[in-house]
Amino acid sequence: VVSGNTTRNITVPAFPAYTVSGTVSNLSNIVGALSNTLDFDSQDGTAWGSLQLTSPSGAYTTQLPNGVYTASLHSSQMMAFLQVVNLGQFTVNNAGVTANFTVPALPAMASLSGQVELTGIPMPDTAFMPITTSLTQGPANFRFNTFAPVNPGGDYAASVYSTWTYDLSISLPLSDESALVFPVPSRTLLVPGDTISDFLL
Repeated sequence: VVSGNTTRNITVPAFPAYTVSGTVSNLSNIVGALSNTLDFDSQDGTAWGSLQLTSPSGAYTTQLPNGVYTASLHSSQMMAFLQVVNLGQFTVNNAGVTANFTVPALPAMASLSGQVELTGIPMPDTAFMPITTSLTQGPANFRFNTFAPVNPGGDYAASVYSTWTYDLSISLPLSDESALVFPVPSRTLLVPGDTISDFLL
């Protein structure tokens, strides 16, 4: 119980860390990547690590305490973000370890475009469409999100990965504090190739 000003000293126990190194191969599968970040999360949730891949070869080195880890990759692209959810697992057990990963093949890119028509209200200059892989029907090991600006005439266009299923909605900012979003729930759409999808409010 603290009833007034008091001092409490806390000693953080030592957690020995061990070298984890390896290579992430086939980074070239991710077309248009601006940066790639490799993340490690322990199975019990007590430890994690993150580092930016700077070597063109995908080589990396880091330090992690004991644990069973899952690796994932986050790739930033122009107006888009791709996550490879599960690159693989490895165990650190009182010694350094080599953990190599391979980026899976990705489908070809496709164009998603269409027309947004509004009834009774003007098109805001800042209207846009958030586009995310469907949590229920999207790919198991990938997450992708991007957005498409909607021009004053109602046209939008974005580049997405083909053969994946996406959740689509239109966001119409009405003020700094509010926006109109439709449809609710979001439209779930499979994009087998270049696809046109129109919206009417």
